[in-house]
Amino acid sequence: MKKTLLIFICVIVTMLLFSSCDPFAGRRPVDFPNTRWSSENPDMYFDVGENRKITHTQIVMNGEVIELICWFAVSGAQIGFDDPSGYDPETGYHKAGVHANDIILFTGLCRFGRDRIVVTVTDNKRGFLDDSITEIVFVREDLENVGWQTAYADLLRKVQNFGYVEREYTIPGSFDTPPLFYLYDIDVDGIPELILLSYDGAWTEPSCNVYTYTDNSVIRVGRIIWHWFGSIGAPDDFSEGLFSDASYKGHYGSLYYYTLKNGELIEQLICKYHFRPTAEEKGYIVIYDDNGNVSSVIQDDETGYAENSPEARELLHQSWFDFYQITEENIQSAIYK
Repeated sequence: MKKTLLIFICVIVTMLLFSSCDPFAGRRPVDFPNTRWSSENPDMYFDVGENRKITHTQIVMNGEVIELICWFAVSGAQIGFDDPSGYDPETGYHKAGVHANDIILFTGLCRFGRDRIVVTVTDNKRGFLDDSITEIVFVREDLENVGWQTAYADLLRKVQNFGYVEREYTIPGSFDTPPLFYLYDIDVDGIPELILLSYDGAWTEPSCNVYTYTDNSVIRVGRIIWHWFGSIGAPDDFSEGLFSDASYKGHYGSLYYYTLKNGELIEQLICKYHFRPTAEEKGYIVIYDDNGNVSSVIQDDETGYAENSPEARELLHQSWFDFYQITEENIQSAIYK
């Protein structure tokens, strides 16, 4: 009897050792594809894609939207958040010579639930998180319920609250003009792009960044050249692309045309002009072809001014946008109309 019992115990132990038993299998967020896991304190989230991989992670700290890398231990209940600068964007793995411990911002241990996880912060030695944050609660939401409207509205509210967005491409709040926004479907795919515009005082070069919604995330696709007397608008027939009249003082500048291809904003110079020079100079407009070469030059002469030429009137009279100030009322009316 004792021998039989001993054999039975040995069999059970052997089965446990070789069955790769993981008590958390099927319970981690990566086991729930197409979901977003959001926390209010701190303000952060991570997305799980169709392939059960974490596709996007960000946190808002002191008004900055900071991109992170989120990972879960292969076994066990550990979660970690890394500095993405230590990763190769092509391979998704650590860069050569970078040790994993050198890019960890903070880690924690999870209590897994189907609709939420509670993370107890265990390592914040670099001081990335405020010392008051010892526990983080992530709540699950299906990504199909997020949608571009909610994603854009969330981003605009962050800009509204803090005055700028992202470390690399700031949109400073201004004592003259607060950040402005507009929605326009540049690539005519049914989902509009979000254009964020701001300048900080009369002569500071403004910032104009373009975002799109793809793979359930808001992604920056490029920057538009623009100046504070200029305008941004659509072709008169509201077809693909948009124009930026990068004008200085309203009477000299450049016109650019932008299209969106494969997630990248493509820029093309259309013309340069100077319509009100000094008495000794003539006004002109220089028009460029698709290859960036000069195709024609029109100057002031006895028949009229260059700014009144048919070419100038056609190019510089587009359907210019009236940007919205970022208020809750405008967010509701522009996004959820």
